[in-house]
Amino acid sequence: MPAPKRPYSCPSCTSEKISLFHDKVWTMPGSSAYRCNNCQAAFIYPMFTPEQEKIFIKITTNMLKIEGLPLHVTRKSFIEKVRLLPRND
Repeated sequence: MPAPKRPYSCPSCTSEKISLFHDKVWTMPGSSAYRCNNCQAAFIYPMFTPEQEKIFIKITTNMLKIEGLPLHVTRKSFIEKVRLLPRND
């Protein structure tokens, strides 16, 4: 059975208050990024398979290195930066 087109709830806090964040995800055709309006977590749906996760991490890490951006950020600083991004809803 294929995954629903939209997630039912946040995988972090289970809130049903979620919004579309981005309608496309690198290396993941058919996936979108969502943000929880309750806990501000950002997540991809449908979730990665283990192989897709490896590819995504490799590509993202390489892009960060090329741009000279830090490879390690705290969860708190990541959430603060996500809150500043424009919404897509």
